[in-house]
This record gives sequence, structure tokens and C-alpha cells, in this order.
Amino acid sequence: MESKTKRKPDELLMDAFGFDEDDLAANRAGKLSARQRANLEAVYRDTRHTKLYRSLVGILITTVILTGILLFPQGFNDLLSIVQAFSIIGLLALGVAAFAVRNSLRKANPLFDDLKDGLVKPVEGRVQLDVVPPLQTSRTFKPPPLYLAIEDQGWRIDRDTFLAFKNGDPYAVYFTPHSHTILSVEWLRDPMPTQAPTDSTNALEIPSSEKRKRSP
Repeated sequence: MESKTKRKPDELLMDAFGFDEDDLAANRAGKLSARQRANLEAVYRDTRHTKLYRSLVGILITTVILTGILLFPQGFNDLLSIVQAFSIIGLLALGVAAFAVRNSLRKANPLFDDLKDGLVKPVEGRVQLDVVPPLQTSRTFKPPPLYLAIEDQGWRIDRDTFLAFKNGDPYAVYFTPHSHTILSVEWLRDPMPTQAPTDSTNALEIPSSEKRKRSP
């Protein structure tokens, strides 16, 4: 297997973000490729269904709790009390369901808007890689999140994506304007006079506080 250090920057970026030359050509033209549109549609469906499923589970739990509160104190001797209790439960569950469905669809709307518009937004500049320090109150042992910033845009990324960049080098990032999803990235080969670029591997070893102290 070929070592990552021997691979070309463009190949590392394509593997990290899952795009090819056709996708990049479409993004340069400000459009989604056919494959990217299909991927976004799959993510949209999964997001909508997952959030709706979780909402329905919450509704079921709420209904069970309300049933216990309203029915058991009344007993099962008074038929009118039971009918009234179920009527109240039905109205409350309907209200919660309507709110949950609306909330689920609202959270999936950015992806829907990206699919509807089919537009791609570019940003160019020197990449700044950083390690976001974990919260002091956190008791988990998860690794600190990694952060990619370019001009006025920023994303949290995973380690493989982080290592596909060279800190301080110029890149063009193509992303969707609503859900802020990175679609493709290209390394700009034209040198931009500035400080010597730092490899992203070294950026992992420099604490965020130290990097901020060194910045002008």
C-alpha cells in the first residue's frame, strides 16, 4: 500500500473528501455534480428519517408517562374519566407530534435548500489548521476536535481530512451554501509569499494557545 507521505496533495484531498476530477470540474463551474447530488439526497433522507424517528420515540415515551399520570389516579371505574383522560392525552400527543415533525423537517431544510438550488460556493485562501482544546468540564477521553479555517469560513474535520492539508498553503474549498458541506478541495499551486508552510502533522502537536501566541 502506498504511503500517504508519497502521494500527491490532490490525491490525498480526493480520498479525504470523496470526490473526483468530474466532481471538481462541476464545482468550479458553481454546480453540483450528479454524484454529489445523489449523495446529498441520501444524506437528506437519512437526516430527515432519523430525526423523525427520534421524535416519534419521544412522543411514545411522553404518551406513556401522561397515561400513567392521568389514568391511574382515576382508576378504571369511571368510564367518563377514562374517555376524558384519553382525549387530553391525544391532544397533547398530537401537539408534540406536530412540533417534532416541524422541528425534524426544519433541521433537514439546509440540505433540501442545497438540493433545490444546486449551487456551490467557493472560498480561496491560506488554510489554518488548529486543534480545538476540549472543555475543562468534559470527563470523556475523546481526542480534541480538529478545525479547518480559510478566510471567514471554518469546519470541524476528522484526522484523515486534517492530514490531507498542509497548514498555511493556499487552497480552494468548494462547499454548499446552506448546509456548509465541503464537496471538494484543490491545492493552489501558485506560491503566495508568506511564512514557510507548516505540515499538518506538526500542527497536531502545537497547542492552540501556543499557536495564538505566535500569530501576529
